[in-house]
Amino acid sequence: MKNTFGQSISLTVFGESHGAGVGVVLDGLCSGLDVNDASIKTALSRRAPSTSTDTARRERDAYQILSGVFNGKTTGTPICIFIPNENTDSKAYEYGIARPSHADYAAFCKYGGYEDYRGGGHFSGRVMAGIVAVGAILKDALKGLGVTIGTHILECANVRDNEFNDIQNEVLSLDCEKFPVLNEDKGKQMIAKIEDAKANLDSVGGITQTAIVGLPAGGWGAYVRQRGRHAFARYVRNRRSQRYRVRQRLRTRQNARFFRKRRFRHRGRKSQDFNQQQRRHKRRHHQTDGESTRHHKRYARAFQFGNQAYAVNRTKAKHG
Repeated sequence: MKNTFGQSISLTVFGESHGAGVGVVLDGLCSGLDVNDASIKTALSRRAPSTSTDTARRERDAYQILSGVFNGKTTGTPICIFIPNENTDSKAYEYGIARPSHADYAAFCKYGGYEDYRGGGHFSGRVMAGIVAVGAILKDALKGLGVTIGTHILECANVRDNEFNDIQNEVLSLDCEKFPVLNEDKGKQMIAKIEDAKANLDSVGGITQTAIVGLPAGGWGAYVRQRGRHAFARYVRNRRSQRYRVRQRLRTRQNARFFRKRRFRHRGRKSQDFNQQQRRHKRRHHQTDGESTRHHKRYARAFQFGNQAYAVNRTKAKHG
């Protein structure tokens, strides 16, 4: 049920679409990085709905940095950004049939019917506001290292945009686009398709393409086995090993109880057998109770350490 992602730098997402607000907590970021208020506002304005293809909901996105920033610099402690929700209309939502192209059914399966369904709850696009705000801080930090990132809509409603060609310049040009495409004519066709689907109470899907420029080879990033399928494999393996350890623990306890019972059950018989063997040995060697020979000492001492030692020492005693 966790909503924390990342290892060296972890991002926790919280809030719901119609709750008090949404936000993020970014932990593990180093101190001394610039936090530019203008960059955050620009990023939030690009995310905010403003065209006919967007939702009708309008929010001011008056974000608040609650911790982790002092005098325009990161302090090294967790950065918490909170964005309050102001324009909510929960009456328009009823708990019932899952909506297509939404996470309603997935949320029901994950939270067992206790999820906040209003406006999509925790799975609403509204939750992205906090991620965009903290992403602006990280994007500026990467620019200081010579790394730039750009994303465009590669395909939407079966309309395909041009792929990256002059990556370095195209990535920079995408920062100024409200509808991020490389071919304006393709972008207009996509908008027309989206509006047509909206008029028919339908929805369309799409594909985005991201390019990163200036990233040093082999210097950053996760190991290849940190991808989703490998993480899932580690989870399954850990669950299996946990079950195996539990079974081993139960077997150990059962074996301990079993051998404890056997030990107590045979303790009297063992001492009785020892006395019988001792008397038999004395009769064989014509010994009295007060006599003690070298063979008898070795025999009695060996029997105390188990049958194997007893057999070896008895053979030596007979031939010695």
